[in-house]
Amino acid sequence: MAESISQFPGVKERILFVADDKAAVDSIQSMLGRLGYKMMARANSIEALEAFRNRPEAFDLVITDVAMPNMTGKELALEMAATILLLEPSLIQTYLR
Repeated sequence: MAESISQFPGVKERILFVADDKAAVDSIQSMLGRLGYKMMARANSIEALEAFRNRPEAFDLVITDVAMPNMTGKELALEMAATILLLEPSLIQTYLR
């Protein structure tokens, strides 16, 4: 039996979703948003990195495509990890829970 959306009441985790396919971005953002996740979605890895660098504490999870123009998912993840390492230790703890 499929689970209904009502079984996920207001999960409220904050997700950054990154993919170069705009249709996939729109679809995932809509679907996860309906499940109660607070979504930020980007169809450009450079824009996603900028958003993350501006407010890394604003995200509980990052989901990224692997193959994208400008920067691969692995490169994006490494840049994001470097950003986290530059933060104050109190902020780093929020990423280790």
